[in-house]
This record gives sequence, C-alpha cells and structure tokens, in this order.
Amino acid sequence: MFYCERHRDGSSLKFTTSIELSPCGKEDSDKDSTADLCDYCPFGDPELSLTESGSGLTRAFYLTLGTEVRDGLELSFDFGDGKTTEVYTAIDTTIVHSYEKAGTYEVTVSSAPLAGCASSIDTLTVTLTSEGTRIAPKCSSIPLMPGSDGGLQRRK
Repeated sequence: MFYCERHRDGSSLKFTTSIELSPCGKEDSDKDSTADLCDYCPFGDPELSLTESGSGLTRAFYLTLGTEVRDGLELSFDFGDGKTTEVYTAIDTTIVHSYEKAGTYEVTVSSAPLAGCASSIDTLTVTLTSEGTRIAPKCSSIPLMPGSDGGLQRRK
C-alpha cells in the first residue's frame, strides 16, 4: 500500500485489515500465557540445581538451569561467608570460590523473575576442612650465612 497526500492539512486516511499484528507470535510452548517470542523461558521455569566439588578451601560450584532460556538469567550467588557475586548466563555454568577459613557454609543461588520465568532458588550446605590446603612453612629464627661449600650454615 502506498498513500501520498498533496495538501498540508485536512487530509485523513483510515483502513481496516485482517492481518494480525503480534510481535510475540501466538505459540506458547509452556502454556504460561506469555508467547514464546517474548518469553525468556519458553520451555518452562528454571529449576536451579547446585552441586560442588573441590578440596581444601577452594570449591567449584556447578549450576544447572533445568531448562533452556532465551537471552539469559540474572543469578545471585551467596557463598555464606559474607561474599556474593552476580552472574548473567543462558547456559549451565561453574563458579569457583575460595574461602578464608574452614567451616560449614550455606551457599544459595537465586534467579530474578523475568517475562515468562518465575524466580528459582537452590541451597547447598558445604563443610570445609583445612585438609588439602597449602600452609606456608614457619619462619626460623636461626641466623644463617653462606658457607664455603655454597650452602648455608648456622652463624655463630
């Protein structure tokens, strides 16, 4: 359709069409009343699942989303030791965190709600021991000096 008006004022145009104008489409795979093209979670809500591995005070936290998501989710990690981090991801992901001391910590991950996605949360309790952690050797107060053989000897 092409419309051209030569007068500056007093013109108008009205038309009716049977074309349905819907930028989100009609398909709704997960039946949540949000059309798939505008739904961040077109195949269902995320079901976050958190697992961990590692030794000593450093842990790798593996997060699975439980569904495919469009464009990604905003995730908040709380490591239970006063430290947090924000992650934006559309796929399963791994976060590595190092703790300062041994103990039992409750790690929580949560997602923010988006169009077509309910929020989700998962919690994991982690118990850390100092076993497997590198410890610096103690300093010696014995005075040493270079020896004649190239090694060190005790200063007298």
